[in-house]
Amino acid sequence: MSAPNHACADWGNAGANHKRVATVVTRLRQAGFCVWFDETHMSGNILDSMSGGIEQARTVLVFVTNNYIRKVTSGNGNDNVRREFMFASSRSEKMLMVKLEPVEFPMPGAILGNDLFVDLCFVDAPTSDQMDLLIREIRRRETALLQKRNAAPDAQSSSTGGAF
Repeated sequence: MSAPNHACADWGNAGANHKRVATVVTRLRQAGFCVWFDETHMSGNILDSMSGGIEQARTVLVFVTNNYIRKVTSGNGNDNVRREFMFASSRSEKMLMVKLEPVEFPMPGAILGNDLFVDLCFVDAPTSDQMDLLIREIRRRETALLQKRNAAPDAQSSSTGGAF
């Protein structure tokens, strides 16, 4: 099953962060979005599954916590959170940072570029306003991607049209 959105997150202490991300993913699905999430899409080889989800995604939602930042910046090549982030960062135009708690930035700046993050700091569940903001940003990115894809063939055909 392809998923135009991919959720990257750490599990947190006793799975607490994973539950918070699951809440957001459920709300996105209720709003009509397809989201790759490890508990519903992970199968077979972990790295193949994660990278396949990222490859198919239009948007990679990176749910940022202080623990997530520690894992990503740890240098531990065996940490799957780091591996997933590093693979996603090679497609940084897809990445949307979603802050789940007050965090000590910076994340690797060269990877994140100039985009701001969506603030979803919450205790039990995100507010409707927070979810609306996230949904608007996902849709804005999808629209920009489609416009870019639609413009590419026109630019290519107009540059080669006179050569034949």
